[in-house]
Amino acid sequence: MVNNDWAFGALALAVAVAALSGCGSGPGNRAASVAAGPRIYSVRTDGTDARTLDVTGTALSRGSDGQIAFLHGDRLAVMTEDGRNVRLLAPANYGSEDPRAPAWSPDGQRVAVGNGTGCDPYADCAHLSTWIVNVKTGARRRVTVDGEALSWSADGRAIAFENRPRPAASLGQPSPDGATAIFTARADGRGKLRIARGYHPAWSPRRRLIAYAALTRQGAPRGLHLVQPNGRRDRRVINEGTFPGWSPGGSHLAFIAPIWSVPTRGLFVLSLDSGRRHRVSRERGGYVHEFAWSPDGSKLVWAAFDVRRDLDRLFVASVAATQNPVEIAATPPRARITTPVFSSDGTRVLYSQE
Repeated sequence: MVNNDWAFGALALAVAVAALSGCGSGPGNRAASVAAGPRIYSVRTDGTDARTLDVTGTALSRGSDGQIAFLHGDRLAVMTEDGRNVRLLAPANYGSEDPRAPAWSPDGQRVAVGNGTGCDPYADCAHLSTWIVNVKTGARRRVTVDGEALSWSADGRAIAFENRPRPAASLGQPSPDGATAIFTARADGRGKLRIARGYHPAWSPRRRLIAYAALTRQGAPRGLHLVQPNGRRDRRVINEGTFPGWSPGGSHLAFIAPIWSVPTRGLFVLSLDSGRRHRVSRERGGYVHEFAWSPDGSKLVWAAFDVRRDLDRLFVASVAATQNPVEIAATPPRARITTPVFSSDGTRVLYSQE
């Protein structure tokens, strides 16, 4: 379905873009740092040269050209990796303490993001629709009435998303049994197809496969599965795992063994060719909750919650796990790190902290 207000209020957008773009030539963007909220930081992968970018925001996502998309309050924004040239693009509200990061199209020209109604800062929105936003113009198109955890196909022609039942939501095509379900659709919102029962789909960048965390009919975890975009040849590859993330080359799948799978919880990497998996993280007394691949697929960065000290720690390690992870940042007590991402050259990590 196409929304008629492609620029969703051209005058308001022009004012916002002009205000923020005017700050792009200076160090940071003060207009973007006025609003209260989590701050965005940058640090080298060896833990040196830590700095704040003087920008507030969360749910970071790196595009193919190095731009960073993120949520600035209840708006989708983009910036360069040094925190400059911040632009507000579209409404975006997840209404949650753990908002999902926007999803870049493979060509770096569009961003898929959710925008909700009936939202609460500490709970899910009553209704959450999915929009695709043109990064250059700010024009947007609604592609599904309800969906989140968005992932693009390698050719940019389709998206996968999860459809989570909400009591107050008007779901476009809910799962018949009321469980969270995985759907695919064309980028214009047409051809929506329910392919599996589960959550957090991740479309392979090289193969016609979608990884997802499966659920039973009763809503219990069933491990990580791979399925074709048409819902066929569904198979389980990991007994216990959540939040799958493909390596850039599509040959490996990183995932988090959840907190209930003690003592095997942590960050793991599975080789799709050999079927072997190994643990990358080494933390104790806590659990991994966020991770990202480096652009060349050689490293992983992850945030781990330290239960004893009630803080988050940020680590980087090689995927081969031949060396111990390097701790590159830690928060004060009761602070949290969200959505770490590598810079386009792989030398730095950007993350949000609140």
